Amino acid sequence: MQDQKAHEMPIAVRRFKKLTVLSVLLGFPILMLDGDRIQRQLLNERGIFISPNLMISTLVLSIALAILLVWLIADKRQGWARIIPATLLPLSTLLALVTWPQMLQNSVAAVALSVLQVVMQFFSIVLVYSSDARPWFKPNS
Repeated sequence: MQDQKAHEMPIAVRRFKKLTVLSVLLGFPILMLDGDRIQRQLLNERGIFISPNLMISTLVLSIALAILLVWLIADKRQGWARIIPATLLPLSTLLALVTWPQMLQNSVAAVALSVLQVVMQFFSIVLVYSSDARPWFKPNS
């Protein structure tokens, strides 16, 4: 029984997986609600036209990379990989804080989803570093 419990994924790691995947999937409705603002801003400020297909492709690639990272952390038990989202969280939070006032002019719903996304990502990082999750990443456990 003890051996079976050692190979069972801790609840904190399972919750990390769910929260992280859900948070990155929020990128789709955020892009749908705020994509036109992003296009206008890039075109007006930098003279760069970004097609909707490129924006969606970039989002899909980002989601795929995030899911790969979640798989490495949760399923392959690669503790070193936890550093990547923990490092990116402050950077993405700072970017979100700078972007929210501009987003707010376009879509309150997009800002609300973006805030939810940041909060979910924060709690997922807390979960994967929790005392419940730590043994999952130790060798021979």
